[in-house]
Amino acid sequence: MMRLVPFFSNYFSSQAFCFPSGKKAVWLTLFFYLITALTGNAQTISGKVVDPAGEALAFVNVLINESGDEGVIADINGKFIIENVEGIRTLTFSYMGYRTRVIEIENRDNIEVVLEPEYFNLTEVEVVAGENPAHRIIREAVKRKRHNDHEEWKEYKCRLYSKSTVTPIAEPEEVVEWVGQSRRRSSRAERNKVDLDTASVRQSLESAHLMLMEVVTDRFYRAPNRVRNKLIHNRVSGMSRPEFTAMNNMQQFSFYGDFLQIMDRRFLNPISKKSETVYYFNIEDTLYHANDSIFLISYKPKNYVKAETLKGILYINSSNYALQYVIAEPSDATKFKWRLEHKYEWISDTLWFPEQLNLEFTMPHPTMKFLTIKWSQKTYVKQVDLFPDLNTRDLMDQREILTDEQVSKADSIWNLYRIESLSPKDTLTYFVMDSIGEKIKFDAIMKISSSLGAGLLEWKWMDILFSETLLFNEFEGVRIGLGLRTNKRLSKYFSLGGYAGYGWKDKRWKYKAEGFLHLIPDQYLRMGYRYQNTLSPASRVQEITDNTIFVDEGLYTLQMDRIESHSAIIDSRLKFLEMSLVGQRRNVLPQYEYAYLDEAPYSNFTFTTLGLNVRFAYGENYDWVLGSRVTFPTKYPIISMSYEKGFEGLLDGQFDYHLVTASVEQRFNVRFLGQTEYRIEAGWTSRDLPMTRLFQSVGAGGSIFSFFAADNSFQTMDANEFLSDRYVHLFLEHNFGTLFYRHEYSRPRVSVLHNMGYGSLSAPENHRLVDFSTMEKGFFESGVGITDLIRIPVFNVGYIGLGGAFYYRYGPNRLPNNKDNMAFRMRISFSY
Repeated sequence: MMRLVPFFSNYFSSQAFCFPSGKKAVWLTLFFYLITALTGNAQTISGKVVDPAGEALAFVNVLINESGDEGVIADINGKFIIENVEGIRTLTFSYMGYRTRVIEIENRDNIEVVLEPEYFNLTEVEVVAGENPAHRIIREAVKRKRHNDHEEWKEYKCRLYSKSTVTPIAEPEEVVEWVGQSRRRSSRAERNKVDLDTASVRQSLESAHLMLMEVVTDRFYRAPNRVRNKLIHNRVSGMSRPEFTAMNNMQQFSFYGDFLQIMDRRFLNPISKKSETVYYFNIEDTLYHANDSIFLISYKPKNYVKAETLKGILYINSSNYALQYVIAEPSDATKFKWRLEHKYEWISDTLWFPEQLNLEFTMPHPTMKFLTIKWSQKTYVKQVDLFPDLNTRDLMDQREILTDEQVSKADSIWNLYRIESLSPKDTLTYFVMDSIGEKIKFDAIMKISSSLGAGLLEWKWMDILFSETLLFNEFEGVRIGLGLRTNKRLSKYFSLGGYAGYGWKDKRWKYKAEGFLHLIPDQYLRMGYRYQNTLSPASRVQEITDNTIFVDEGLYTLQMDRIESHSAIIDSRLKFLEMSLVGQRRNVLPQYEYAYLDEAPYSNFTFTTLGLNVRFAYGENYDWVLGSRVTFPTKYPIISMSYEKGFEGLLDGQFDYHLVTASVEQRFNVRFLGQTEYRIEAGWTSRDLPMTRLFQSVGAGGSIFSFFAADNSFQTMDANEFLSDRYVHLFLEHNFGTLFYRHEYSRPRVSVLHNMGYGSLSAPENHRLVDFSTMEKGFFESGVGITDLIRIPVFNVGYIGLGGAFYYRYGPNRLPNNKDNMAFRMRISFSY
């Protein structure tokens, strides 16, 4: 009957119907009587559901007149609306973990409902007689997940509006007590400066956020994993030129993957195959909406499960058993907590798609133990286009250069995107933080933070490079240097750089100078020249990449070459592909006793080469955070290849040859059994060459740094022990995760490790004055590792984990003394 209302409204307002002028009032009166009779006193009621602290409760069930089949579900922000329903007497609000409450309407059209927590233990009962009815629903949802998951859709684009807040949380009484203790420890003059009471503290904590950020982005997606978030507008409290976004990649845009990656942890998804063997599911309620049923299913890990698991609530719609609402949080208690909430909607009669996404982190303050910091991000999805016909440029990784309009603070711009108006607390945050930011030069502080995050310090039009300021390696001991490079303040079309450093152990200077033309500004395509006079490990073919901060490529070698080189370089980077073409003339002087060939030993060697380096990482995505390019790892194999051609007689080159290296590495999860990581690498030369262009297997033994485990190296092999002109290595580790024991200060993760290698050398007699072996019969070592055996709290936020690994060397190349075949390496990690 309610459908008649718009019909009559349109009909009587059309030009086809004209009232006689003298009877117009009578006709209008009769019309409104008719509408009243047809609608039966229909009401529209809206409101919000919150907890006692005023925080919104997402997805609360709202039933009309205590019925079981008529009602609505509140959204992520606790808001609900009931439109044009007649005869509403009461509303019943029910939510898992809270007391059900019945509210009498009494002609109200807007209400705020506070639900009180109801404390109970979900782990008390886990026995269901016969088949658990929730399992059938979960299995149906798992069976249809690929159809329901929008990330399986061919391509789409949408617009995201995200609002993030950073807020302090504390009981005022605790703050006053802390201040009182500080006053008692302070001098009289200092105590006179502190005058706090409970009321003022409460007002300070509740009046404003520490930080407020708003971001508008366009999300472009192409299956299976190509994503680009294009920045449209950005505003950060206290900053006039924000250099970072609200980190939209922190949001989990889909809840259908087998694993959920949050920070450094990977959680098993309850919507995955055979999840009923890990999780306990329970149907808490069944709601009805139009012709569909919504199954409200709680989930938590079974008592014996020690894997990384979640707990929360799933709202599964009977329409293709798709997720409509999701609540998830870690099942274990840690200092670093988070909570995820998703709301999906049915769009275009085609697909369930995210409509609202919430992600919230809470962690203790690093120094004030009574204070908790909460970071909350709410994301709203609009303008969804499932058939966008994307081009390559839409998906191209590039840093956005913000215009004045994009960072504008004008409400006339932001009101176009905001789902709801700013609250008084939000408005006050902008006012206060913008005023403070202007006084203390917050833009400049964040600019410095941005530079430090990228491993450099920006000073006017010059960058100071930290990656080359202080280095450690076995040959030089400590190298102190200074690296400089021009930045975009000077020009975005070219850059100039240089470096000078001094090694305290070898007492020699190292130099570098370079210049590049940036062919496509704001994207990675450049060409240039580089001169180097430096050190490089002997017998290891290195790709041309920057050093790691504080540790360079000579960490685990005792043999270094002095290299003077001139290089012409073209670098490019597409979405998943990085390439560099390098023409180089290299003069090599070994810094150790070495002679090549009996008849004509050389003291130094000259190589003229043309090389191509390629790295392909399908599914590896990026974002720009604090001005730096942040990589988000891929589940697919990462492939690297390098080809080098040597030319004899060209620019004094002495050798004609071909040299190829390649590697494949991947990290993937094994259901219920942890994570496997491997790396396979190989190399080949077309002829015998001086030792500097051959391959030495990386051994961690015999170095001053060998006490610590090193990735992709042999732990029981000494540095420079084996030499090859063709080789293949395998490094394999399987981490079982926290399957055995869990405690705040001990969360051991056990790994099994295996490394092996084969190699050959065609003319070992040509390499004199050095000791080496060959690996024709193979090199084998295996071990057991433990990570996070001891966890040490750091600033009340995360943990430094201490552990170790034991390795044993066996096979044809085992050593005579069995003690020498064993090695213990220390492992250090960080976790939240």
